Amino acid sequence: MYQARILATPLLLAALVAQSAIAQDPKGIIEKAITAHGGADKIARLNRVHSVAEGMIDVLPGQPPMPFVGESWRMDGNSKMVVTLRMLGKKITVTDAVHGDTQWRQLGGVTQEISKEEAAEIQESRHVDQIARLGFLKDTALTLSALPEAKIADKPAMRVLVKSTGHRDVKLYFDKESSLLVKVEHPTLDLLSGKEVTEELVLSDYQDKDGLKYAMKSELWRDGQKIMAGKVTKLEFVEIDEKIFARP
Repeated sequence: MYQARILATPLLLAALVAQSAIAQDPKGIIEKAITAHGGADKIARLNRVHSVAEGMIDVLPGQPPMPFVGESWRMDGNSKMVVTLRMLGKKITVTDAVHGDTQWRQLGGVTQEISKEEAAEIQESRHVDQIARLGFLKDTALTLSALPEAKIADKPAMRVLVKSTGHRDVKLYFDKESSLLVKVEHPTLDLLSGKEVTEELVLSDYQDKDGLKYAMKSELWRDGQKIMAGKVTKLEFVEIDEKIFARP
């Protein structure tokens, strides 16, 4: 019996080391997450989606959070979001859109030019969004590495760092038990202050939509301050007329 224990000890240690290596394999973490979300085919449906969300946004110093309703369309890299909110009792509608290499904004019915700095941030946001949809494993321009575990909502989370030349680093957090994406973290430029801040998108309340696990609630934080909390009230995978993204 004693000899059996001596033989078993190194075998157990080897198994634990091997298991640890598997757990820390960044590609393996992503592959498991893709499966947890419904598989690559289901995730690909996010390339063409229409959604509606509502919540509160807090971006004006000295002012209370403002209720908002946002409607968005996304199709093969094109995107459009119409946000309606109440600021100081007045209804305001803002439309932001990306159509190919064109970005435009409409405020109060007037189409405005977007600064070069903001246009660059829009492109960076598109990059982060593509990574968050987990469809990047075949992209050889990206490098993955595993980071130490963290906790999200007091639950352990696996972390993967995604690097890409010409873009800022992105950290993905996956619930260790479910493998679902629970947080996306990356640096971004705060256009009001002109300073780089850490942005965190926290995802929760996953529900099944035609076989795809989708986070129906989200919170947006910048440098530890919550600036938005919202929930999806409508989600559909549809064919979208490209004209909807065109600049008026």
